Amino acid sequence: MLTQSQKKRWSDVIGDLDETDMQIFDGAGQTVAEIRVKTRKLMHEFPSKKPVVFIDYLTLIQSNECYGGIPIYR
Repeated sequence: MLTQSQKKRWSDVIGDLDETDMQIFDGAGQTVAEIRVKTRKLMHEFPSKKPVVFIDYLTLIQSNECYGGIPIYR
């Protein structure tokens, strides 16, 4: 449902995004451990940059891990 002017700019916008280090992980049912692994991998890949993590649908993240000896279940 893009307008004609938006359609003309679309390839430019995609090109601009391609030049960033933005990563999108949109897999369903990700766990806290998986998010941690992906974040650490980004930190290793880009050591001079600190990652910013945005989580959409936080309630859908699965966790059955222990933190400080206390099991966390959702």
